[in-house]
Amino acid sequence: MKKLIITILIILFMVSIYKDIYYGTDLSSKNKLVPAPTEKLNVVSFEAVKVKLGPGDTVLTVVERLNPESSDLDIEKVLNDFSSLNPNSDPERLIINHFYFFPKY
Repeated sequence: MKKLIITILIILFMVSIYKDIYYGTDLSSKNKLVPAPTEKLNVVSFEAVKVKLGPGDTVLTVVERLNPESSDLDIEKVLNDFSSLNPNSDPERLIINHFYFFPKY
């Protein structure tokens, strides 16, 4: 019984090697383009301004200085936009004399 199973496995192995060598592998299906998802992209409604942070500056004070005509700024939107412009920075722990990007609406 063991000899029969081993013989069948060897024959299957040899057939698979033969088919692989003779027919090859179809690579055309692996390089097909996948259509892009049709989700809406977020449109940025501000420009980024690089500012060197001074003593006593916070995200909100710098944004208010950059946008003097806007008195009704949404704090959450400002913080989210700042975080998207500076992904490795915490808006509550800014370092003086470092440059950060701030949104100008």
